[in-house]
Amino acid sequence: MGSDGDAPKIDGTDAKPIFILTYITPSKLHFCEEYTYFRSGFFRHKGWRFWRYRCSCSDSKQCEAHVYIHKDDIIITDSQHNHHPLVYWKTKKAKFIQLASGSKLLLYKKYTFSRSGKTRGGGSRFTCSSSNSKKCKAHIHVNKDNVITLAAAEHTHEPLKYMDTKEGYVRINPKYPYHYNVQAEIFADD
Repeated sequence: MGSDGDAPKIDGTDAKPIFILTYITPSKLHFCEEYTYFRSGFFRHKGWRFWRYRCSCSDSKQCEAHVYIHKDDIIITDSQHNHHPLVYWKTKKAKFIQLASGSKLLLYKKYTFSRSGKTRGGGSRFTCSSSNSKKCKAHIHVNKDNVITLAAAEHTHEPLKYMDTKEGYVRINPKYPYHYNVQAEIFADD
């Protein structure tokens, strides 16, 4: 029962194919169209087992979008997201700069990030250097080999400016105009 044949109709909907379903390790996210989902449970209906996938922003943005999947078919979908799709990048090794104080920052597309925790598999999570002062939610995950595996890098502010000194990088305070903008040269786009 429920193992052979086509998946049943539920609430009058027909099964639809998954357009893009990609498995990413170790975060276990699945892509469907342009959005990411994670498996959050299952339910049974008339002997059939369906997996429920919730939007990966269900907690942070209270998004209620979800899909129910039987084998490789989407059976039920509520794809009304209340946000734009997140952008995920897998790039070469992360670039770090050292401040005169001795601390290291991750540099990505002219913005700096400080280490804020660990991820599964021995990697690290970095949050925007302005996460407290400007309430910026941008963050980056790197694996144990310092390869960027996730970049949710939508910032709410302009990049901070730094000057390279022999002791290390020093942040330029925008209140003092006599500092020149060296960031364009130092932090050029890769």
